[in-house]
Amino acid sequence: ARGTATWADALRERLGGRTVASAECGTSGAFAGLVGSSPWLVRGEVLRSLPGDLRQAAEAARQAAPADLGLAIRVRPRGVDLAVGIGLARPGGMTRVTRMAFIGGEAGRRRAAVIAAAELWRSLGPERG
Repeated sequence: ARGTATWADALRERLGGRTVASAECGTSGAFAGLVGSSPWLVRGEVLRSLPGDLRQAAEAARQAAPADLGLAIRVRPRGVDLAVGIGLARPGGMTRVTRMAFIGGEAGRRRAAVIAAAELWRSLGPERG
């Protein structure tokens, strides 16, 4: 997000009417907290564990809502940092990436939510305008 735009605003514009369902584990609900009141987020779950791998978890979230896109986020400690696994499911394909939040604890979980929002934004294609 740039300027005064929030991640919720930036994603709303990029989604162009599409909906998202999310499932997150190890984040204490940080992604839902970041974008939770957004009308495009039709379902947000905070779970102790995610079913299957991240792609499968994203597809399960998408189907359960139902939503156009499914997003799964799993945060795991890696030393003093956090590894952020992100799965994205859409009709016709699923992807998975891992990023590092170079900090742990609550600040790391908030950073993981921003990383997931950035990956979702990036996955939606080139910026318009």
